[in-house]
Amino acid sequence: MLPPRPWTPSSLTDAPNMKVDAGRPKPLSLRLQVAVLLAFATLPVGVLAVAQGYASFSATQRLQRSALASEAFMESAREQGMIREAFGALDTLNSQIKPDMPEAECSARIRDFVMAQAKVSFAGMGGTDGFMRCGHPLAEPFDLRSTPGYKRFIDNPRRTVTVYQKGAISKVPVVTVSIPIMHEDRLVGSLALSMPSAYMVWANAPERHSTSNFAILDSEGRTVAWEEGVAENEWLPDADSLSGMLQRSGRPIVAEATSGERRIYSITPLFERDIFAVSSWPEDRVTGRLSLPQMLLLLLPLIMWALAVTVAYFAVDRFALRHVVYLDRLVSAYTRSGRSLRASGLRDAPLEFAALGKSFDRMAQEIESRESDLRRSLGEKDTLLKEVYHRVRNNLQMIVSLMNLQLRGVTNESERETLLRLQDRVLGLSAVHKRLSEAEWADAIRLDTLLQEIIGNTQDGRGQRPDTVQVTFDMIEHVEGPDRSIPLALFTTEAVANAFKHGLGPEGDGWLHIALHEIGEGMMELAISNSLSNMPHAPGPIGLGTQLIDSFAMQLHGRVQRKSTAEEHTICLFFPRVECPPPSFPRS
Repeated sequence: MLPPRPWTPSSLTDAPNMKVDAGRPKPLSLRLQVAVLLAFATLPVGVLAVAQGYASFSATQRLQRSALASEAFMESAREQGMIREAFGALDTLNSQIKPDMPEAECSARIRDFVMAQAKVSFAGMGGTDGFMRCGHPLAEPFDLRSTPGYKRFIDNPRRTVTVYQKGAISKVPVVTVSIPIMHEDRLVGSLALSMPSAYMVWANAPERHSTSNFAILDSEGRTVAWEEGVAENEWLPDADSLSGMLQRSGRPIVAEATSGERRIYSITPLFERDIFAVSSWPEDRVTGRLSLPQMLLLLLPLIMWALAVTVAYFAVDRFALRHVVYLDRLVSAYTRSGRSLRASGLRDAPLEFAALGKSFDRMAQEIESRESDLRRSLGEKDTLLKEVYHRVRNNLQMIVSLMNLQLRGVTNESERETLLRLQDRVLGLSAVHKRLSEAEWADAIRLDTLLQEIIGNTQDGRGQRPDTVQVTFDMIEHVEGPDRSIPLALFTTEAVANAFKHGLGPEGDGWLHIALHEIGEGMMELAISNSLSNMPHAPGPIGLGTQLIDSFAMQLHGRVQRKSTAEEHTICLFFPRVECPPPSFPRS
């Protein structure tokens, strides 16, 4: 009786009440989680630092300006994201419609596209003639030739972004995104969609400061969208200064407006260098730099908070985290067959971790003991099984000896051939059991060496000298289990016996070639070829040998192919490759 199943780490997941969430995201490291937890636990110190920092500043206008500039930048980034999403949506739509599609079907697909996109107010496809006949909502063909940038698009087809102060449908500032439709490097049309400008919607909100100004400019410095109620662009710099500012967009720039007022400008490119979002406010809304006492007053509480978090983290790491990490590495090494490992690193740890280390040592000792029992049991079973194979082989050899005695008194050639064929089959079974009894593992046989032994037995049983028949082999190393080795051995026995009987002739001269190869993916080919003697071969009924060959092929889920010419005969067996399973337990 086998000992109880050994404990393994995978046994934890075998419990019926435990579920493993495969889609669960990978958790953060314990050290990082503890650091974040400690940071939040000591957050009051940080809050104190922020409160003291706010108290040290009397100029609240600077905070309002910073918040306003940050909010403007966020809205510009939001507009950029919407433009990127619009290009992605147009690429998707481009794969669904074709320029030669009927207008009704094209409009229906675009209508479904617009209805599915909450932010899109219009979408359409234009032709190279300058008219848009397919779109939604589109009551009649729309002449694109009067729109800004149409000629530039035709001359240089590329992805473009155009902003309009008032959309034809929404009557609010809109962003129009266009992509060319190319076929064989030739422009065949364009796709476009319009959506409200999130940046200008935000800029026109009532809560915006009255001294702040917002607009969208093109690459030439022209204002294409502006705030409602702002008729003049006197808050913008002159054309030359503005052109240089657009090339250096990114950080806030202080410049003089057309009206002579000193203002701060924040410029963000919305799409490449074609469209820019401009935010501006008076320079007098910005306060001066922090003084040294204010800086020290702000930094001192932050330094105290950082020191508190650091000390607490190192204390937790010293007394707990490093022991948890040690256990994790110990278990990982143990699962990689390090059965002799013990938790010696936890002997000087705090009481709870030391007790955990002792429990690990006891568990490891129990696993090692059980594995030793399993190895011993497996060895006993392996020895008994080999003994059975050995005795079966001896019995088969005795049968072969009895057949040899019988053959000495047989004079009829037909009866002699029948006994020889039967003796070949018994020898094939004997060879399989011999290999099983001599193999390192009782459930794996080297097929190439087995076939060589079978052919040698067949040749010896017929009294053939090694120099009369030239036997050659071209076989790869291949391992099979007992269940498949027996039909393969008997198949080879029948094929070789047929070669000696019908191909090589009574003198046994000629050649015999055996090949074993892997073909394709998961298929093997066993080919047995022999030369044909000059004796006539009269066709006859299908014999027992042929029937057995086909039967053994069926057992292997394979197929047989026979090829004959005037000089040689070949029989091929194609059968699926089955990997021989590894031993169920490692030997010590």
